[in-house]
Amino acid sequence: MKMLATVCAALTLTAGVAGALYARSIEPVYSTVYYSDASKTEVVGLSIEMCLQGGVVPGPVSGTQTAYSTSSIIYYCDTATGSIAP
Repeated sequence: MKMLATVCAALTLTAGVAGALYARSIEPVYSTVYYSDASKTEVVGLSIEMCLQGGVVPGPVSGTQTAYSTSSIIYYCDTATGSIAP
């Protein structure tokens, strides 16, 4: 019985440490469209952020990144698991 209590205590401690490494947080994930100029009529680039365990990170830019852009939330990220949040 003492062995079982020791194992349970160790598992609880391990789970607590793992939870501290990746605290649960729900963060938005954006897609960004880049335009050639302020008229925003010609699309020249696109990027989509990525959901990873630990946080949301910028994705690569396909095309050209400019100062003229629009961003939209495409989903929410559960940063503890790196998966789409419900």
